[in-house]
Amino acid sequence: MDPKVTVIDADSAFITGRGVIKNGKNVVPGQKKPIDISGEYRFLDVYAKRDGKWQVVASQATKILPQ
Repeated sequence: MDPKVTVIDADSAFITGRGVIKNGKNVVPGQKKPIDISGEYRFLDVYAKRDGKWQVVASQATKILPQ
């Protein structure tokens, strides 16, 4: 993982980076088999300070496909 924190102002910031999920499974309602979500991902998490505490207000991840 290679996170990078960017502070926008005293009440907002975001983190970008790359992470790896190993043996990840996601169960989808209506499907019998779980989906394998293992792999490498890029992510973006947006934070806002509310009542003195940092809270995630948005999060996104995109799988990096092998070339």
